[in-house]
Amino acid sequence: MINRLLKKLEMDLKQCPPTGENSLSLKWLECFSNSFEDLIANSPAFGNILKTIKAEYDNYISYLLDIHLTHGKILQEEIQQMSKGSISTQLSLSQAKHKMEELESTAVKLLENTEKLQKEITEETEAAKAKSIESISEEQVEPVSSRSSGDLYHEVEELRVAILSRLDELNGMREDILANYVPVSVCHNLEQCIRETEMELQKLIKQNEYYQRSSSEMEGYLKEAIVEADTSDRDVRRIWRKIYSRKHLGESEDINKVDENQESDEDDDHESKWNWYIS
Repeated sequence: MINRLLKKLEMDLKQCPPTGENSLSLKWLECFSNSFEDLIANSPAFGNILKTIKAEYDNYISYLLDIHLTHGKILQEEIQQMSKGSISTQLSLSQAKHKMEELESTAVKLLENTEKLQKEITEETEAAKAKSIESISEEQVEPVSSRSSGDLYHEVEELRVAILSRLDELNGMREDILANYVPVSVCHNLEQCIRETEMELQKLIKQNEYYQRSSSEMEGYLKEAIVEADTSDRDVRRIWRKIYSRKHLGESEDINKVDENQESDEDDDHESKWNWYIS
């Protein structure tokens, strides 16, 4: 990449005319500036640094050009005035040359002063940066020897007390959490169990309603069958007692015991007959 940029710069400089005039010198500076821009564009690692350097260099060149152009304009005005005055004598010509030499020497001195000022500014800037870094380091890092052992002991003690107080606060918060709070996962599981229980309860309620309707319908059918069969009151009571013993399972054992003590073998025959009829 460097070789390619150097070749491009050489080609651009060959196309520029020889230096000697202000405009021609500016063309040479433009060639160097363009080459610097290409170097910045092709250097991703150091592009920002090179860009900063070029900006400062451009500012310095523009400052020098402004001074040069200002004195050049003054010289040009003097030359125009001398040409308009149509100097005819050797004395006026020597005076003009002397004045031109003075102006040239003044311009050279100004350029030298500018360079000196630039160097002084750079040196002072670096010195100020070094002093600021040293002062910051001195402020941040206090020598251990300048601090007494008593001060260090008090600071360490204060830190220890602060740490212990924070530990007490953390322990109190932990105990409060264990005593008054439950994990979120437990709440989620409990909510899920409640929802499932409600769903099961709804199912049981619907099943119970269905069984009650079925039981009522069966009782109605049985009443009609008993009426049509023209049974006696004793048989009717036995039938209903048998039905209720099956319907209320909790009372079935007591009712069966009473039936065993009160009924005889004849009752068993009648019961078997009615069971066959009902089936």
